[in-house]
Amino acid sequence: MNRGMRVASAGRGGAVSWRAIVMMMGLACSVLLVAAFMKWRTESLQKKRASNPRRERVGRLTLWFDEYPDHGYEEWQTTGPHSNLRKQDYADPQTCRKCHKKNYDAWHEHPHRKMNLLASADTVVGDFSGEASIRYRGGTATFETGEDGFRMTLARDEATRVYEVVETIGSRFFQYYVGSLVKGPEPEAHPMYQARFVLPFGYWLDE
Repeated sequence: MNRGMRVASAGRGGAVSWRAIVMMMGLACSVLLVAAFMKWRTESLQKKRASNPRRERVGRLTLWFDEYPDHGYEEWQTTGPHSNLRKQDYADPQTCRKCHKKNYDAWHEHPHRKMNLLASADTVVGDFSGEASIRYRGGTATFETGEDGFRMTLARDEATRVYEVVETIGSRFFQYYVGSLVKGPEPEAHPMYQARFVLPFGYWLDE
């Protein structure tokens, strides 16, 4: 009696195992079919977009969302000798003043006229007298003027870096500075000495 029960139990266990195997095989086949369909659909869309790429026209500008068509390169036109990248391509404020005095006066009375210029006594408005400093996140920043121009010194922990202010930047009433590292813990050949940085402190312009 006990032997018969054990045989019956084994038979039911074997049937369950085969059913699980069949289900797993069916699931695997379904995954393969879905993957094959997605691959076919992707390749079909790529072929379709290659022959008719999606694009959107905005005035004279065309935005391409797919691969740029070969015939587009044949329609390119050279820009000629004209440029808007050289210094002589732009007019200075005094030239603009001749025809647009009202606009010039409004600009000249606004602090923004001190932005985006080379650092000099006429363009730097911040207090670089050597008496101004600020503490921030455990460090100290000091601002002073030396023989070589304006300096911003940033000290934190055991590291001290001195930057020479070379340009003014900013927006509306805030003047910020671009500087070059002239002294720091890095060795002389370090690339930081060849780069320019937007310095972390600026000045609010009252006038």
